[in-house]
Amino acid sequence: MLVFVILLAIVLCIQILLKFKALFDSWKAFRRLPQWSSLAFPSIYLSMYLGIVLFLATSLRIRLEQERDVKDVLSSLNDIRWWDSQEDTSAKHNTFFSNVERLLDLVEIS
Repeated sequence: MLVFVILLAIVLCIQILLKFKALFDSWKAFRRLPQWSSLAFPSIYLSMYLGIVLFLATSLRIRLEQERDVKDVLSSLNDIRWWDSQEDTSAKHNTFFSNVERLLDLVEIS
């Protein structure tokens, strides 16, 4: 869903850039500056959409990093050899609880 919203905002930015191109072509043809409102509103919309794209792209990057971190924690939890009686039980418990604490920290962040 997040990727769809980013793509939609990019399409809207392209549409506004095409509007600027049309205004520039009009200026080249008639050598007349466009009204301020015909430049102001597309500029405002473009800056808003670019801000949305940057915010969502940053959010997507953070989510992907968190997903990788959660996979690492779950992999570490899975690697604890509970059946191995040769390994120290307190070390297993320490590993388990430190990984659960990391997992809870990741859940709190998101």
